[in-house]
Amino acid sequence: MATVLGLGFFLMTVRFFYFSKSKIFRYLDLIFVLLFAFRAIVTFSRGGVFTAIFMIVAFIFILYKVMDKRNKSKMRLSIILFLIIGIVTWGGISASQTNGMIEKRYANENAAGQEKNDVTTGRGEFVFIRI
Repeated sequence: MATVLGLGFFLMTVRFFYFSKSKIFRYLDLIFVLLFAFRAIVTFSRGGVFTAIFMIVAFIFILYKVMDKRNKSKMRLSIILFLIIGIVTWGGISASQTNGMIEKRYANENAAGQEKNDVTTGRGEFVFIRI
């Protein structure tokens, strides 16, 4: 589920940076980015979120490199606005809604705050099972 939500997070980000021309659509796209990011984060599945973040960073980097100087200043403002939405989504909404449990999940800790030994959450055992 987090993979599909991460894909939606990425696609709405692309729409925000590349396709939205009017302010109303840009703000609407930012709201959808926030919603997709929030839902992807609170699934407690890290893979889809990390993949989406990696794709978004690569997309923004490539888009910024091919822009002319006039559009780069607009892009910087959009990046700052996007980062503010990201901080609000993580710290303001996701962490408060899960009472800090999401921070422990992404830090590979259990509910008591102790670091887990197995990063794969038990999936590594399935690889070594012999039939």
